[in-house]
Amino acid sequence: MARSILKTFPIVEVTPADSDQMSDSDTSAPSPHNENGNGQELPLWEILPNVLGFPNEDQKYWWRQTAPSLGRLMSKAKYSQQLQHCYLTWLYMNILPALGSRPSDRATSRWTSHLTHNNFPFEPSLNITATKSVVRFQIEPISCLAGDPQDPFNQIMSLELMDRLQKATPELDLSWFDHFAKEFYISGNAAADARIRAPHGQTLPTSFLAFELVDGKVGVRAHFFPSRKAIQTETCPGRLVSQAIKKLDKKEGSLTPSLSLVDELLNGGSAIKSSDVEMVAVDCANPSQARIEIFVRSFDTSFNGVRKIYTLGGRLSDENTQNALSSLKDLWTELFDITDNDRKLPVKTPRSCLVYGFELKAGSPVPAVKVYFPIWQYIGDRKAARALSRFCRQHGLNQTGTSYPNDLHVTFPESYTETSTGTHTYLCFTFTKETGLNITTYYSPTGGHEESLEEFETKTLSIRQGRPESEAQIGRQISPQREEYMKVVLN
Repeated sequence: MARSILKTFPIVEVTPADSDQMSDSDTSAPSPHNENGNGQELPLWEILPNVLGFPNEDQKYWWRQTAPSLGRLMSKAKYSQQLQHCYLTWLYMNILPALGSRPSDRATSRWTSHLTHNNFPFEPSLNITATKSVVRFQIEPISCLAGDPQDPFNQIMSLELMDRLQKATPELDLSWFDHFAKEFYISGNAAADARIRAPHGQTLPTSFLAFELVDGKVGVRAHFFPSRKAIQTETCPGRLVSQAIKKLDKKEGSLTPSLSLVDELLNGGSAIKSSDVEMVAVDCANPSQARIEIFVRSFDTSFNGVRKIYTLGGRLSDENTQNALSSLKDLWTELFDITDNDRKLPVKTPRSCLVYGFELKAGSPVPAVKVYFPIWQYIGDRKAARALSRFCRQHGLNQTGTSYPNDLHVTFPESYTETSTGTHTYLCFTFTKETGLNITTYYSPTGGHEESLEEFETKTLSIRQGRPESEAQIGRQISPQREEYMKVVLN
């Protein structure tokens, strides 16, 4: 039986009470106001703006860039109209204010998003198992002060958003979020140090937040980047992550066995090293049920290289691992048309690397291993869609496999074409005893991958006039307790 996602994800309730407009009539039979001139029912993402309105042009822009793809993805995953209504309203209330200025304001904004290959701060995804499909998305929270002296490393908005979510949902557990923010966020006068502010002339990401939309609830996960702290302390990123987890484990216990296996792999002469650690993610849940995932880059892009890392350097050889490798080989062949296990995928850019996720959980002696493929670096969208369709049909994910290419075209009509590259960003593979085969596809929903976001944006919206000069002007409300915590982290 597949493991219930609710057992491992924190819970944020999303109910019809979140909007005065959510009634049975709204989610079942469309009213005359919900139809276009041809009598066809309008999609929810076109109806809701007429009810909710927008406080500024930024949020209006981000709604147009996020709600349609998220709504279509939920529809294809067979979410009910009521759930779609609830989740889109939740997106409007909580996420739009956290996405910062629209791209046309880059001339005045000092922060560029690092979330996707085309600098977009919103990335929807679809998690596929044999039993169901679940919609997720992640964002890079960006404050209007990001890059300015008041918020040089874009740390304020993540703290503000998590505070807002916790006030609405007290059961959301931020203990691990607070721990890693304190470990990796930069405080004091470090902004004056160019090495930390922009090493090699490039800014670095600070944090991403991910949300899973399941059964009327929202699972929350926070991603942290240790690079700045590693530069500041002249310490290897992997060592910093390991030390931060061990500090946590003094309180929680039982993470050490699986962490030790990861440390042995990173420090034992394998293709991945402690210096290749890029990111760490934590569930904002009860620590007894939460997970920590360590993300590591690898430029050994042959299948034999994948096999060595997936088995933790040969440490894993059980039946489940062998089943996983068999499925992983099938996926590799479908995606890349490569049967030679020693042949490497071409490394064209620093982002051509594979990424591995090592997931730790209290009481589990062995980490779960995930493989992330940067699809846009290797193949076009059409080939990726057809390859994934064949793979899903071959491996019992028939519902997704049969319709996936057409679903992709319907879900992302602005970006997915016969010749496009970049609608698919990453594809994640994992295989567990509880869920079996588990595939997650990540997307960049923006149109016009061959043009700049500024050019695309000017086709749909007028230029926004002015922008808030301070967080206070966008109604920042931080509880006194969190305000004190932010002072400790940021000062």
